[in-house]
Amino acid sequence: MRLLSYTPYTRKVRSSLAVVAFALLLSLSMLVLPTTARAEEAGAPVETPIETPVETPIETPVEVLGEAYDETTTETPVETPDETTPETITTSSGTDLNRMGNDYVWAGDVLSLDGAEVQNDVLAAGQSLLVKGCKVGGDVRMAGQNVRLADATVQENVTLAGQNVIVEDSQANAVALAGQTAEFSGTCSGLSVFASNVIIDGTVEGDVTVGANAVTVGPHAHITGTLHIEAAQEPVIEEGAQINNIEVTTSDEDDVAAGQADVVASGLADTFGLFINLVGAVGTVIIALCAEWLFGRHTKAAAAMARNRAGAVVASGVVGMLAAPIACILLCLFVVTLPAALCVVLAMLAMAAAASGFAAASLAKLAFPRLGRFAGASAGGAIVGIAKAIPVLGILVRVAAFVYLVGYVLQSIYLGMSTDDADPQTEPAPASEGSALPKPPTEL
Repeated sequence: MRLLSYTPYTRKVRSSLAVVAFALLLSLSMLVLPTTARAEEAGAPVETPIETPVETPIETPVEVLGEAYDETTTETPVETPDETTPETITTSSGTDLNRMGNDYVWAGDVLSLDGAEVQNDVLAAGQSLLVKGCKVGGDVRMAGQNVRLADATVQENVTLAGQNVIVEDSQANAVALAGQTAEFSGTCSGLSVFASNVIIDGTVEGDVTVGANAVTVGPHAHITGTLHIEAAQEPVIEEGAQINNIEVTTSDEDDVAAGQADVVASGLADTFGLFINLVGAVGTVIIALCAEWLFGRHTKAAAAMARNRAGAVVASGVVGMLAAPIACILLCLFVVTLPAALCVVLAMLAMAAAASGFAAASLAKLAFPRLGRFAGASAGGAIVGIAKAIPVLGILVRVAAFVYLVGYVLQSIYLGMSTDDADPQTEPAPASEGSALPKPPTEL
């Protein structure tokens, strides 16, 4: 993740709009998140929900930044068959902690996740969030009132946004923090912090960008790159801090608000992208089911054509895809042919929208011949939808599906015209081998 920079804004209206947009997106993510129970560790049945204690309320003090999470929180360990120390998950109101693939996703009031091993990302939004002693193979993106990451190892990047945000004794690639108060005492390769009060007392193997009203660099700070500070007050550099280079400029509160909005937008972009990919995969399955329901005869014919005339389908699809834009340009040269150009454009857009689902439903007949019509369409749509979410592969899948549908349409037209050209009236009648009727009598 690149180190985030910010541009001074002269009005507080823009920062207010950014905060409102953040609140709306956060509310949307809470509504979209599923409410099913979280699965246990890999290998355990996914239907078993995690029991949440309801008798004893969870105490979460928020008065002191460094003690926002204490040891009085009621914890419920997840039962595991072995004798090793299991992960501890404590949640209050809101959705249970869900496993979406290799991601942990949660939204609600209070979350405490301790000792978990997450293969990919941790995405959470709520009031008080604590991720402690976890090993995360991807990113950590959290937003809330009090957000804390402690004793964790994160393979990729960390983005935290809230009123009080803390990264304590944790390792990550790059870290971005935004809040009222922000504290960093971990280890990372790059750090960006935008808050009113900032405390840096960790190791950064790279540059640090800070936008704040007050900045304190602790005695254990070790920065190998350049420390860029824009603050309303002179930074406090305590004795023992090791900084390779430092650049300090004065700023105002609008600069800090703009930087905070930039960090929040960066974190929400990744989180929102995940939901967009999930919605896209579900949409592909729905289109595949609709194609099988409405055009079942054509999906079956396309599968047979792909099996018997694969080369012709691909060649026709490539030619049609390349010729369609040229045909539209030529048809737009004359007023009389403008409706035809519009028809071509609308037809290509319709095929582009339905190509992935149609190809999934059709080719599923070849890949899963023993499944039923709709079961095969669902399986094919799920596979194509997941493939479309992968950055480079997704483009190739979309292009291939479009070529497949265009090729099928052109081949169907060609074969239909060939059949019409074969007029039975022009073919010679077969020679008769004999007649069963008696011959007429000859005149004497």
